[in-house]
Amino acid sequence: MICQFAFTHAAFERLIAYRLMSEFRPLTIPVAGPGGEPSWLDGATVDGVHLAKISADRWVALNEQDPAGQVAPSPLNEGFNASAVRIGVHVTVHFATVSAVAAAGTSAPTTTSVTVPAAVLGVIARVDVNAQGVAQLRIEPDVAAAPPSVVPHHVPAALTMTAPIDVGAALAGLLPPGTRVLNAGITLTDADEILLRFEMSDEGRKALIERYQGWHHFFEGQPQSHLGDQAWAVSIDGSALASAVGSQVDALLIDKHPLYFSPGIGAEFRGGAPPRITVSKYARIDNACAGNDVRLDVFAHLDFSVPRDNVLRGSLHVDYEKNTGDVAKCFGLAILNPLGILITAFDHGATGIGVAATAADLLVPGLKPLALLAGLSMLIAGVDQQLAMDALNDELEDESRLTRTPNGFALDLPLEFTNDLTRDWFVLTQAAAAGNRFVLRGRSDVPAPSLPRVQAHSLEGMSPWRLRDRCEPGRGQETRGTLALDLAVGYRFGGGAAPPARPTISMRYGLRPDGGNQVYEVVGDHLGVYQDPHSEYRAVDIPGVPGTVTVKLTEATVRKNQFADFAPQPYALRLRMFTNGGVREYTFAAPPVLTAYSESIAQAAERINKCKQLTVGLVEQAILELFWRVDPPDLRRFGRQWDIHAAGLGPGQRALVFAPDQETLLTHGVANADGRVDLRTVTTDTIDSVHIATDGQEPDAEPASQQGPINVAVEQTLLTEVDRLYLPAAVEELELEARDGDLLLRIRAGQRLARRIDVAPTRLQALHAAGGVKRLLSRSDSAPVPAETAAPANIVTASGMVAVVASDGRTITTFRREESQIVTAQWQRT
Repeated sequence: MICQFAFTHAAFERLIAYRLMSEFRPLTIPVAGPGGEPSWLDGATVDGVHLAKISADRWVALNEQDPAGQVAPSPLNEGFNASAVRIGVHVTVHFATVSAVAAAGTSAPTTTSVTVPAAVLGVIARVDVNAQGVAQLRIEPDVAAAPPSVVPHHVPAALTMTAPIDVGAALAGLLPPGTRVLNAGITLTDADEILLRFEMSDEGRKALIERYQGWHHFFEGQPQSHLGDQAWAVSIDGSALASAVGSQVDALLIDKHPLYFSPGIGAEFRGGAPPRITVSKYARIDNACAGNDVRLDVFAHLDFSVPRDNVLRGSLHVDYEKNTGDVAKCFGLAILNPLGILITAFDHGATGIGVAATAADLLVPGLKPLALLAGLSMLIAGVDQQLAMDALNDELEDESRLTRTPNGFALDLPLEFTNDLTRDWFVLTQAAAAGNRFVLRGRSDVPAPSLPRVQAHSLEGMSPWRLRDRCEPGRGQETRGTLALDLAVGYRFGGGAAPPARPTISMRYGLRPDGGNQVYEVVGDHLGVYQDPHSEYRAVDIPGVPGTVTVKLTEATVRKNQFADFAPQPYALRLRMFTNGGVREYTFAAPPVLTAYSESIAQAAERINKCKQLTVGLVEQAILELFWRVDPPDLRRFGRQWDIHAAGLGPGQRALVFAPDQETLLTHGVANADGRVDLRTVTTDTIDSVHIATDGQEPDAEPASQQGPINVAVEQTLLTEVDRLYLPAAVEELELEARDGDLLLRIRAGQRLARRIDVAPTRLQALHAAGGVKRLLSRSDSAPVPAETAAPANIVTASGMVAVVASDGRTITTFRREESQIVTAQWQRT
């Protein structure tokens, strides 16, 4: 079997542009920019792609599959001259000088650009096959055409990639199980179309000279792309597909009285519109007429279509052709015994045409000719066909892989052409035939590549020294700084078109000389106070972009002997960040000189009073007010998550949580049989307390008696806002998922949406450890969320992230969980 992939120039250009631009990462060391001035790489834009065929690029051995299933060169050492494709890339490299970045602060630095023509900068695409029979598309820099004097040495390295193309997995269900690739190649047609040819494992049975001729024609002839008007196409041998489909249909045709099948099956690809495969199988109808069998050929016609994206449908219609000799024998038996056919029909529960009339005739002696006529009419009308088709349809009805349709049955096969190169951007939309080849075609959804651009604002700090916990002065003081980071659209492909609403390339971080990631470095910290490896906290926390950078320094760190010079003479923290949205430097002003904490007696009394009602003793109030205990940093965008657990209520008793105005209901729940209720709400940073009431204790109600105190525990978690989404329809389903290093927010609000939440590498390990999926089940106005729900249906959490649906049902805010503390109280309602 030969399988072939084809791409139009436009589809391949955008694909390559996206992949190359998405590989951009700034080096963590300066480079020589225009004029030789030390500079940071600020971005790289692909402006266009020029394709050229390289004939006879290399000699490739013809492979075969050994008994162990491994793919290796033939021992006869035969092979062919394979072509390659040079992809010349028009690139603009953007630079920002070291001095400009240092002076820019939260603004964007001035940049300069250098254009590299396609003749100078290019990559070469070749296809190999590994020992497991998986094709490998290798894209490597054309080093000979890229002298270091013109192209910086690090640019070609960023253009190197290998993308496995598992043809067997991509076409699973169409190809025989275990199908592997023996050889693969790439070429360019006169119409500037990219073609990839894959020689599958069953081709190993052919003579080597025949295989050589096939490759020679592919590289030196005029192979057809079969693209039609679509962006991409996959074509496979129709006869090979028919054989594979025949095996699947054969498994569906199982003996069921009175229909029995013989071993073996025939299959033929007939092309047409829609493309059709006809499968034939020999069968018999047991005791079709008066104890005699009728042999027949059963034909299963499979017509292919694409009813929706990425679904290939085979519509199944079955008919048959009877053996004329057996039918003639039945006619002869009918003449001798006209009642035989009727008896057979009654035996099988299908009397067919004319049975009622025949039965009436039998009541009148001497009407045998009429009985004969009736019996023959049944045979001609297809009593045997009805018996066979009823049995076959019953069997197909029981097959879970088939779907009943008005015209028969349908077998739907999901096909997603995903690999490391094309991801899920190539969408199946058509099934067609081109001669003896079966063709799948579709559109390209490769997004127009656009790099992110980091935008900074609201830089504050370092702050005045304050208690880490106002309820426990013994924990010492701390100073904080914050910086809000957002994403905008940066450098992009096809600059003349309207820019997308958001960057289409995800955030990536700096590239160290050893190949590792680097998010930031602290500059000018001569004492190392901002980088103490023995601190129990993270001095610089960059959860991701967009997000809020938090820097922190504690009294315990500053009091260490090695940092003794910092307390009387503190200095600023200079933070340099490396992202594909640009290298940036931010300076957090030096904190004040550290002095010992002191407070007046009145200040201490006020502080202790607020802390005591949350931690010790019995609070006697009609409505319990819970204060926010965590001292938040000076952030501009954050939230507060309150997880409230109360025990000691009456079973079925309601608990309600109000905002400080005692009118706005934040959440509510019903105590279980043990008298416990768990509540959760998320508030803004402007709400410093919440009020808890129970049935009969709402703000405008009379107090109710209570037998004993209620034990209340509250986990208060600081939330840093990451993003806010505004949807055109109400949220029906919400899901947070940690997968492959990414955190994904999936939403159903009229249609399915997905949003990737960028997370810095320092957080990825924790995300993977948490893993899993947290889901918000479907909800609607007609099916309100039960009051007994432990967490209201507008909040979902996973992997340290929180997503909250606002009361309008259409706004989603995502947060990262930061600090949290647990406070307790005993509440006696009065």
